[in-house]
Amino acid sequence: MNELLLLAATSFLVGFSGALMPGPMLVAVILQSTKKGHLTGSLVVIGHAALEAAAIIALYFGLSTIIGSTTAKIVLGILGGGFLLWMGFDLFRYAKKASLRLEVVGGQAKLLH
Repeated sequence: MNELLLLAATSFLVGFSGALMPGPMLVAVILQSTKKGHLTGSLVVIGHAALEAAAIIALYFGLSTIIGSTTAKIVLGILGGGFLLWMGFDLFRYAKKASLRLEVVGGQAKLLH
């Protein structure tokens, strides 16, 4: 029981530390809120919590054993590193084209991109 409590507390702290930093999820919420309204943030939080809960449950029931293997570490390292390189390349490729514009229409701010 103590291990489960420690896992829950650690998961909460890691998730909370990620929520404190602005990042892609914040940008997605801001962009979608301008299109879909005030419930967007709540729906994103619920979806993210569901994914985190699924990951915690999977780790509790043995996924950590699989991920802890040397083969899994190598495969995940190569895939993760490749994905980070791809995202970085993509970021630089589209940086010149990126633009945001805020327009106020009828007292309401509208984000155009």
